[in-house]
Amino acid sequence: MTGRPCPVDAGSSALAADFWETVAEARALHVQGCPKCSQAQFPPRLRCANCGSAVLEWWTAPSFGELVAVVVGAGEEARHRPARRFRALTPYATGLIRTEPWPLVRLPVVLLGPDVQGPDAHALGKVSVEIEDLGGVPTPIASRSPSP
Repeated sequence: MTGRPCPVDAGSSALAADFWETVAEARALHVQGCPKCSQAQFPPRLRCANCGSAVLEWWTAPSFGELVAVVVGAGEEARHRPARRFRALTPYATGLIRTEPWPLVRLPVVLLGPDVQGPDAHALGKVSVEIEDLGGVPTPIASRSPSP
């Protein structure tokens, strides 16, 4: 698998900014991949967690996966203060998905609307992911896939 080079020499802040630019341009989530050992990782790092290589690339993640964790946003409580761009979207939830090519990598997503209300709010399972702009920030939004 080949992809766009990661600017690891520029430091972690530049790497994070490049990640979000890549997501915004491609309208897809990405993982950081190592061409030397073929391992993927997220969150992005300055070196491969597996072999230590500093030659890393952005690999496009699939637009679907399996939701493996959900945390429902419960409003503005002292212990839970949503990011500004989410405050008008309550209820919402954050979650983690895993994808088929990299089952050990977890990618962050946001669930909105009917996907976070009712008895199935914490249900895990298949989701599709689209990148939408929330408050000017590219945000991975997951939607539950219909059951077959």
